[in-house]
Amino acid sequence: MKSIHFSLIVIALSTYFVSCKKDKVAAPPTAITPSVSVAYTAITSTKWRQTHEFSDTTGYARTHLSAWPFSSTDDAATSYDTCMQTTKLWFKTDHTAFRLKGQKCASSMADTTNLGTWNLINGDTQLEFGTSPFNVVEISSSHIKIWYQSDATNASGALLYTTYTMWVFEPAP
Repeated sequence: MKSIHFSLIVIALSTYFVSCKKDKVAAPPTAITPSVSVAYTAITSTKWRQTHEFSDTTGYARTHLSAWPFSSTDDAATSYDTCMQTTKLWFKTDHTAFRLKGQKCASSMADTTNLGTWNLINGDTQLEFGTSPFNVVEISSSHIKIWYQSDATNASGALLYTTYTMWVFEPAP
């Protein structure tokens, strides 16, 4: 009887010590950080300066955007004044965009102008300002190249011609 009693005490004590063993606390789940695209990192990593504004009305321009400019292409940036040449564009990580007054701009011009919101959409193939999507040719640490198609129509709505406009930005000095 003593051996049964002793065995029951050993089993009870073993059960007690095993059940009182400190429970392992599970590690808290790690925070899931949304992936950030290469284009997003590039566009928000610096302030940008517009270096070119190409316009072309040829169908060839539309199908060969990465080869711009052509002899048929007009570069409006060649006529930029010193204010425009030193003005910067800032894509903030909160998805707001600002224009920062250049060194050579009139003192009456605001130092900072909120241009609204921006977002990379459709797998980073478009850069959206407000509700206007611009097509992306390239976004890298050395260039932003975006383009937009606009159609000119006559009074009855018939298409007269299509203009393809590309804007090129480089990191601001």
